[in-house]
Amino acid sequence: PLSHDLEGVDEFLALCRSRRLTVLLGYKMRFHPSVRLLKNMIDAGEIGKALSARAHYGGYLPGWHPWEDYRRMYSSRRELGGGVILDAIHEIDTLYWLLGDVQAVQSMWGKVSELEIDTEDAAEILLHFRSGALGSVHMNYFQQPEYRYCHVAGTGGTLVWDTVRKRVEHYSLREKVWKIYPEREDFESNEMFVDEMKHFLACLEGREKPVHSLEDARRVLEIALWAKRSTPLAAREEKK
Repeated sequence: PLSHDLEGVDEFLALCRSRRLTVLLGYKMRFHPSVRLLKNMIDAGEIGKALSARAHYGGYLPGWHPWEDYRRMYSSRRELGGGVILDAIHEIDTLYWLLGDVQAVQSMWGKVSELEIDTEDAAEILLHFRSGALGSVHMNYFQQPEYRYCHVAGTGGTLVWDTVRKRVEHYSLREKVWKIYPEREDFESNEMFVDEMKHFLACLEGREKPVHSLEDARRVLEIALWAKRSTPLAAREEKK
């Protein structure tokens, strides 16, 4: 994310604008070929008007950096801005990119596993988009093996992508048939980072425009912080 809170963010944005700086956030999923395919198909009206969406990310925090003690990572420590909501902000950004701005957020989050951390390790977030569509995001620090998927339903069909099947599935209501768009067999996740850097260099040279703006980055952070403002699970239990 752009930051762990909004303090100083508007001043930073104003400084970047005044100096006409080229800035790119590290939202890697915008460079995943399957997510880009989802974006292109939605924009082309392949599923009509998008009405609902679901994004999911689950990964095992101790396995992220097996060469270090996960309990000392920023993700595990509240004072360093850790927690799965900001760590997995990619899923919020993906739905924001696919369906547009959000006008309301509700969430439940907390620590539900036995991981030795003092940050949230799971969250369920509900999103109401300005288009009228509804969406949800699930994220966690304890799922094995790692799993990510996105599902979008519209008036004219459905799109499904996940990292197990490694393909995008498209159901056309008009044609009454599922079409399959497999990922390249040799695709590696590092390509997203390489493509992102190539894009940034092209933006610096004026050949391309950033795939997202600083204003977008601020908004996605704001959505994530709205989710974090909901009462955590532990506090809910104490009220019983």
